[in-house]
Amino acid sequence: PICTLLDSIKKIPNSINLFTKIASYYEEKKEIKKAIGYYRQARDLAYSDNNSQLAEGLSKEIERLSK
Repeated sequence: PICTLLDSIKKIPNSINLFTKIASYYEEKKEIKKAIGYYRQARDLAYSDNNSQLAEGLSKEIERLSK
C-alpha cells in the first residue's frame, strides 16, 4: 500500500526506487502533480548519485506528464 511506501521514505530518504514507485502509484491514480513531484525527487537523487542516464530517463517521464 502507498502508506507503507510513504513510511519507507522516512526510513530510507535516498531511495530512488521508492520515489519512482510512489510516483508510479500516483500516476496510476491520475494524481499527476504528486507523481511529477516524486519523479523530480527521484531524478534529483539520481543526479546526486552521478547516474545521469537514470536522471535523464526520469526527466523524460516528468516532461511526458507535464504535457
